[in-house]
This record gives sequence, C-alpha cells and structure tokens, in this order.
Amino acid sequence: MSKVIVSLECGCFRKSGLENNKAFDNRELALEEATKMLGTINETFCHKHSFEIKESGDDFVIEVGQNG
Repeated sequence: MSKVIVSLECGCFRKSGLENNKAFDNRELALEEATKMLGTINETFCHKHSFEIKESGDDFVIEVGQNG
C-alpha cells in the first residue's frame, strides 16, 4: 500500500477539497494521483508556496515550501 501525503496543509489546500493521506493499492496509482494533485495545486493555488513530489519509501510526499 502507498500513500499520497501533503506535508503541510496550507490554506489553499484546506479550501481545495483535495484529500491528504490518500491510500492506494500500489505505487503506480499513488504516483499517478500525486502527479495529478501537483498539477491541480500548481494551476489553482495562490502561488505563495512552491510544491514538489518526493518519494518516502512506498509513499509520495508533496512537500511545501515558500516561494521567493
């Protein structure tokens, strides 16, 4: 089992309706969802933060950082 985890739920994430700690039966499905979530985040969030996907064992973590 693999999960997609958002490391810090910023205000935009909390308002987005996206699900944190979402579990999947395999890594491929988790990576597909993490990539899709990252696209949504980068297109629709306020751009106050930057985001990237990092692997952590069988999980994929969407890390949040400050822009600029």
